[in-house]
Amino acid sequence: MAFRVSLYAARCLTLARLAGIPVFAAWLLAARPEGPGAGAALFLCYLLFPLSDLADGPLARWAGGARPLWGRLDALADIAFNTAALSTAAWTGWVGPWAPASVAILGARFLWRGTEAGRDPMGKAAGVLFYLLTGAVAAGAAFAAGGGGWRWWIARAGDAVALYALIVLLRGMTRGSRGGPRTPSGGR
Repeated sequence: MAFRVSLYAARCLTLARLAGIPVFAAWLLAARPEGPGAGAALFLCYLLFPLSDLADGPLARWAGGARPLWGRLDALADIAFNTAALSTAAWTGWVGPWAPASVAILGARFLWRGTEAGRDPMGKAAGVLFYLLTGAVAAGAAFAAGGGGWRWWIARAGDAVALYALIVLLRGMTRGSRGGPRTPSGGR
């Protein structure tokens, strides 16, 4: 029974992240903290996404219900969340348009290549960096009235993350074009 509850909890967390994407993006778009706690509520809403991402995989594995389809949906939820949030951030001037584009392109490559790409430590680091950048935007929108000097720093962080994603993408493309068998870690 406990295994079944854990499995359902894991799947509900993944589906809740997918369903919450438009809500978070709309809230971020309209982010003008008014009243006590409004900014904190926006940032806490952001925190639900990475925290639920940390919880759903171990829950599913503990329950013995980790499946490739749900692994892909989990990755899709992460990619869609960061793409939507950073697209909103680009729309409102927090980051350049290359930040959400890099999430979408690198995420599409990950989804296309599947488990082989999932073992790439540089790709995993990019996923963490996307979440951190989205968190910086959420914190800036929630707590910095108008952004002030934070906008410049967050925009530069977005540039750096997009550049890192480009390096990861190019590295993956050159590795894939050499031919020959691949090892399970994605190397040769």
